[in-house]
Amino acid sequence: MIIEFDDNHTPIFDRILSVLSQNLEYELLRIKDESVLLVCGLEIHFDLRKVYYEHKSIYLTAKEYALLCVLALNKGITLSYDRLYQAVWNEEPFGDMRNAVTCHIGYLRRKIFGAAPNAQFEIRNIRSVGYRFDSVK
Repeated sequence: MIIEFDDNHTPIFDRILSVLSQNLEYELLRIKDESVLLVCGLEIHFDLRKVYYEHKSIYLTAKEYALLCVLALNKGITLSYDRLYQAVWNEEPFGDMRNAVTCHIGYLRRKIFGAAPNAQFEIRNIRSVGYRFDSVK
């Protein structure tokens, strides 16, 4: 069982922890130093595999999430179709890998910019090369 609480629910969380700690069937795991990337108002929680923009959750598939992570971690750097494919699919490209990358980037853009139409970043296509995550000036 995984339980998530925000800061407003600390008393409830403390009570649940005290009850669970009395039961030996449960193991309590705490995440002390959660890895979070904050870039251009976007929050990527690596440990939770969740993405937020202005505290609104954005639901992504595994491939969309992986593409976003690779692009955001390489902000301002153009990544080739080949490099993106290898990073996300974890295999050597074969067939029409450009189409696979382009389709998943399209899905990613729709979800992200649907949830954050005024986002301070863009996923820019570099024609015949690949994609780049950039901040909007």
